[in-house]
Amino acid sequence: MKPSEFRFENFVLRLVKAGFVFALAVSPLFPINLQADGVFVFKWNKQKDINEPTQKAIIVHDAGREDLLLQVKYEGPPEEFGWLIPVPSLPKVEKGSMKCFYELSRFTQKQLGSTVATLSAGRSKGEDENVKVIETKTVGAYEIAVLSAKNAGSLEQWLKTHGFSLPEDKSGIIESYLKKQWYFIAVRVGAMELSVPEKQNLQRKLATGELHPLQISFPSEKCIFPLKISALNGKPSEVSLYIIARELLVEKAIFDKNLAQLHRQREERKKAEPAQQRAREQTMRNLQVMSMASALYQQGVKPDFGERSVEGLHALAERLEGPRKPKKEKPRDRDNESFYPFLPSWLVTTKDFPECAKSISRLNDGSWYLSKQMRTFSPVEMNDLEFESAVPILTALLPSEDGFASAQLLSQLGTNGATALLPALQTTNALLRIHASSALPNLRGLRADKLLLNLIQDPEPEVRMNAVWAAHQNWDSRFVDPLINLFNDEDEDVRRAATQVLILHNKDFAEKTSIFLKLLKDPNPDVQACALRLLTGIPNTKIPREDLLRLLAIPQKDVVGSAFGLLRNEKPLSSDEAVPLLQNSMGFAKLLGLKVLQQNGDNRAVDLAIPLLKDADDFLKKRAGTVLEKIAGQNIPYDQPQKWEEWWAANKTGFARAPEAISPKSN
Repeated sequence: MKPSEFRFENFVLRLVKAGFVFALAVSPLFPINLQADGVFVFKWNKQKDINEPTQKAIIVHDAGREDLLLQVKYEGPPEEFGWLIPVPSLPKVEKGSMKCFYELSRFTQKQLGSTVATLSAGRSKGEDENVKVIETKTVGAYEIAVLSAKNAGSLEQWLKTHGFSLPEDKSGIIESYLKKQWYFIAVRVGAMELSVPEKQNLQRKLATGELHPLQISFPSEKCIFPLKISALNGKPSEVSLYIIARELLVEKAIFDKNLAQLHRQREERKKAEPAQQRAREQTMRNLQVMSMASALYQQGVKPDFGERSVEGLHALAERLEGPRKPKKEKPRDRDNESFYPFLPSWLVTTKDFPECAKSISRLNDGSWYLSKQMRTFSPVEMNDLEFESAVPILTALLPSEDGFASAQLLSQLGTNGATALLPALQTTNALLRIHASSALPNLRGLRADKLLLNLIQDPEPEVRMNAVWAAHQNWDSRFVDPLINLFNDEDEDVRRAATQVLILHNKDFAEKTSIFLKLLKDPNPDVQACALRLLTGIPNTKIPREDLLRLLAIPQKDVVGSAFGLLRNEKPLSSDEAVPLLQNSMGFAKLLGLKVLQQNGDNRAVDLAIPLLKDADDFLKKRAGTVLEKIAGQNIPYDQPQKWEEWWAANKTGFARAPEAISPKSN
């Protein structure tokens, strides 16, 4: 590029090479392919949810009853397969369908990843009477026996007699279930009468985890998954669980382990925080430069060669727009984090899982919470899983560094979650109010009552802003005046939020337009800025020209830009009307004023441009010199203002614009 050239498109290309890049990130939770035509196509990963887990289950719990759709993966001859399932009460065992697992796997990934003797109910001679065989039957490919026992030794002997192999040192696990008076379901594959091809097909389905599941139903006050029994194998087991209930249920031990992992990740991010902060600052500077480059390009202003470099434009932007006000850094415990990566959950109906509703009829009734949990357990970690309401667990986290994430999840849990948030919104603990209020915009059905109206006036700016957006979601005309009062708020984000919400509901205060016009004359520039944003957002609103001219003196780029645009659309500015721009402390406003003077090229334009030759900023002095040269056709250096003043004193009377001066239309 030659030193005299300035092309906006070349500048943008250099910014990209300098690292000013926007990246589109796709979450790894959602396996997505991008076709050549740009359409995102979902591709189901069956290996992840179906073929890989050692165990997988769909658990439906409601009204003191549990339906457990249970599937296991086993690699080996089907004749050697044995499976022992403890349950807390007398079960009903039926054949389940793999379609349920396929369906939920697709749904959640898209939203986000020797010969054995025959089992018999009869009692052989000499068999221990401490074991009661309640039922035996064939369930699809499986033969099952439902058992109860009085002691571990008797049960172990029965199992060995019927071809089940148990480790010698694990009787304590069996005993722990018997103490709680649980039942056992003994399961094996009925493969004796099958042909070789049928056995091979059976073996393949067992090995891939796709042999039909067992559907076990039993009374249970708690939602449970019997995992401790898996420790008998002495090997790690990957468990994939879909939990369906009327409220979101979590397993506390799993939740705590995942939370600990989140804390470790947070600590790692803290170590990287200085570099991330520098990256954020660089991004903000680049945005400022892009804005400045665009503004200069639109006005036909050509910075000097050194100023066209990225760093040169950084410095120029800060000089002309003023340094950006540093925003208050959020503490780490207010981070926008989510529990979704380790506790994905959805509110669903039968439309989302019709196959499951066919298998488990009570799913046809109303809405349910679905959560998905996957984890690999070592033998020492294997304990029976008990799922409990997520609401008390999440509520306890509100005052902690996890409070933001817990509040977001609570806000999605219906009436119970919202009820848990309300006390936190009324506490004197500022951090607790901040966390709880962050979920307010997610809640519906909040009235314009004392709570929301008080939160709009909360001492914490984050609470005020969250309450403003909650007012938008729960709109009532009583919010209008409190939001207008926020035009005086000390926090810019709060002021902008209040203005935007009022614009979104402008039909409710059409009669207040005169009030907003009066606010354009308010002594507080921030109030004037809010009033202008609001009025420009109301269709067919006429703002008096004198008010717009007065706003040109406010040192806020968006205010000056909006007012200037509205004025220019009405009719071109005169040189006298450019005075507020030229007296503005913001260099960008002075540039706009010089543009007006160059377009007019009259005596008053020269009068107003010459004083800018003494401006503190060298760039503005050069620009004033360029404008004067084009208007007057004189080759006087910009850094000799006295000569310009002398020339003007001698030529002011009868001055006419130089013929070669650029016409207004050429700009």
